[in-house]
Amino acid sequence: MDFCTLRRSFTSIRLKKNILNAIRIILAAAGLLLILGAVIFLLSLVTLWIFVQMAAGVFFVALGVFLPWLTKKKLLCAAVFTVIGLVLAGCVFLAAYGNADNADYTEDAVIVLGAGLRGETPSYPLRARLEKAAEYYARNPSCVIAVCGAQGANEAITEAEAMRRYLAANGVPNEAIIMETRSVTTYQNLTFADELLAERFPEGYRAVVITSAFHVFRAGRLAHGAGINAAHIGADIGLFGAPANYIRELVAVAAMIFGRKG
Repeated sequence: MDFCTLRRSFTSIRLKKNILNAIRIILAAAGLLLILGAVIFLLSLVTLWIFVQMAAGVFFVALGVFLPWLTKKKLLCAAVFTVIGLVLAGCVFLAAYGNADNADYTEDAVIVLGAGLRGETPSYPLRARLEKAAEYYARNPSCVIAVCGAQGANEAITEAEAMRRYLAANGVPNEAIIMETRSVTTYQNLTFADELLAERFPEGYRAVVITSAFHVFRAGRLAHGAGINAAHIGADIGLFGAPANYIRELVAVAAMIFGRKG
């Protein structure tokens, strides 16, 4: 082996090590950000899925640390990164779909899907949905807004009542608000609201469903399955809890595909 060939060989090895180290740093940094985001989110709302986000963060950190070992296990390495790729692709799809609003602001009704409360106060995701609803009403004041949600285990009032108060404080008159107070799932949000709106619009109505961006795809499929003619508007979910919400939603979409309504 001549000197030039040897030099190229060493250069190639060094380049591969540099690339591997860069990937390790990216994975570890991503893991730390997931953990930090979960900790910050826990200061405002405690959910099971935020702990899943934290576990995912630990996994990415561990993946960064043990990547040199993993690369020697080619099948396992391929399986791990295939799963990661599929999860990321699913999250990108949900985000793109959820941010492609298609309301034309001439709909008869707005259906705002419920989310968590802290006592009597809407959580950040719910406030974001309600802000979108108030913005919609400002552009189309002839519509009615159906707010959906029963009272959860750690909630002082029904989600619908908290939503009504928030909208009323932000310029939406009470007579434009319909409260649906029985539902505990997305499917019930939609179908119970549809029952109330069918009474208001006996000849039929056009609706727009407002929910968090990650939730839009599934909500739209469920609405279509329930025979509800609905456009959609996606609301912001905040940065820190986004991974947990998207992971949870991927699981829920998979469950929906296999026939579970929720």
